[in-house]
Amino acid sequence: MLGLVLAGAWMVGWQTGATGWLVWTDLLVACVALGGIVPATTEELSGIATWPFAGLLLFALWLLGSRFGATSWLTWLNLGVSCAFLLLTAGYIFASSGAVHLHHRLHHRI
Repeated sequence: MLGLVLAGAWMVGWQTGATGWLVWTDLLVACVALGGIVPATTEELSGIATWPFAGLLLFALWLLGSRFGATSWLTWLNLGVSCAFLLLTAGYIFASSGAVHLHHRLHHRI
């Protein structure tokens, strides 16, 4: 879903003349995110490694875009999608760490 948002932003940004380097970098991140879909469904979950990469890269693009006066709507969209990728990563790490089960056991003792 987040990869599709970035691909859509690339299309709109390219058609409206948004900042070129930001538009094309968003397309690159969209390809990485969409390329990680199939491996994320395998038993090894290797595609999940694309989430923090995409989140950190988009955060860096937000910083650079803000600093150098890139197209504002695209810059802020990058921040939002970055936060979504990073929250998704944190949620996965939390859920797979067993902390949820520990919390459940501690608060539901008989």
